[in-house]
Amino acid sequence: MVIALIINAEKANSASVAQTVADRLNGLGCEVLVSEHSAVMPSGCRTGASDDEIIRCCDAVITVGGDGTIIHAAKTAARFCKAVLGVNTGRVGYLATLEPDEICLLDRLPAGDYTIEHRMMLEATVSSDPNRIYNCINDVSVNTSAVCGMIDLSVARDGENCISFRGDGLILATPTGSTAYSLSAGGPVVDPLIDCMLVTPVCPHSVFAKPLVISADRQLSVNAHGRQDSEIYVCIDGDSTFRLGAGDNLTVRRSEGITADFINIKQNSFFDVLCNKMKIV
Repeated sequence: MVIALIINAEKANSASVAQTVADRLNGLGCEVLVSEHSAVMPSGCRTGASDDEIIRCCDAVITVGGDGTIIHAAKTAARFCKAVLGVNTGRVGYLATLEPDEICLLDRLPAGDYTIEHRMMLEATVSSDPNRIYNCINDVSVNTSAVCGMIDLSVARDGENCISFRGDGLILATPTGSTAYSLSAGGPVVDPLIDCMLVTPVCPHSVFAKPLVISADRQLSVNAHGRQDSEIYVCIDGDSTFRLGAGDNLTVRRSEGITADFINIKQNSFFDVLCNKMKIV
């Protein structure tokens, strides 16, 4: 079995955890690939040209880091239909499958003793550049650069207006992203295996602007207008950010033909993870 190992060197104990992972996998007869650009290079691994290259060639992807590392790797893995398993060296590690003291469970991987969860993704496009597609696993957010400034937002579902409000911003999330930024803004927690989109206003100045759950088969269009001295930005998964130009329309829909695939090696349920990571007990 060929494993692509993606390591976030910025996490304090990632180097030692990555070496433990590599040693365990080598002991199981797996070939471990690491990008030649990786800041951490565990012994016993073979190098590849880039993250894209090693993911394209692998049977599965293992990340060592936090949720950001998992999301970044999962987007690349989705293009090649590869599944991801995260080993947590971050803080919460909500999307991670294993903690550092559970690395022994990797023995189940080459044995095929695991399941794969297929999570829907979103794709966002802007009217001024319709050929550029931004894929996301958690959420697409719209916010203003103005300090203490509000923006006017409206969201249409298949061309029919469904919510308009003035507030700090807007989050369009997947079920996977329902426990991320959307949750902090008062959005609902959704089983990640349900296909739907969440529309969550951020601090709306209206008692009627409430979170919405929309069918994944719909298309959402967003218009935003801020103060003359403010700029409006779109952020994809808290990572890629771009400015929304005057008159631009943001369109968000379910990603076609790709899903984010996560390896569940412990066979724990969504609610097991929710209670453990969010301490809802």
